[in-house]
Amino acid sequence: MTKARFLFPVVLAAAVIAGCEKNDNKTENKTTPSTSDVKADMQKAGDQAKDAAASAGQATSDAAKTAADKAKTTASDAAKSTNDAAKTAADTAKTNTADAVADVKAQATDWYAKAEDALKNGKLDDAKMYLEKLESFKSKLSAEWQTKIDAFQKTYEAARAKAATNLNK
Repeated sequence: MTKARFLFPVVLAAAVIAGCEKNDNKTENKTTPSTSDVKADMQKAGDQAKDAAASAGQATSDAAKTAADKAKTTASDAAKSTNDAAKTAADTAKTNTADAVADVKAQATDWYAKAEDALKNGKLDDAKMYLEKLESFKSKLSAEWQTKIDAFQKTYEAARAKAATNLNK
């Protein structure tokens, strides 16, 4: 349909040009072109227009294919970059999480050791302070550590009750 739209004006223009030669010199004897000459010229103009339309169509097709290939490559590169960035972020998050868990566990281990020492030395106020710190970290620790803290809480309460009994005597 596009070729027909392009071809029709070209053929019409060729027919007008071929059939409407202006005779500027009236004394000159020009012969009028024959119908077959006009028809041949129109055919030639039509063929030229058809070839031009075909060339334009091929060029448009090639340009569209090149643009599609470039878009496909760009999209692929963008997807790869996004995937790489997501992987890097996930790896960083895993590392940071592992580091944070290790830090929390190290801090809990330190406080637990200090709380045990304080309890063994009869320093109930110090033991209570470390136990409260452990309680504040309890939700960040493993189930094993939570059970350990609960057991220490009971041990601390028993020591406190024993100390209170000794004071009453």
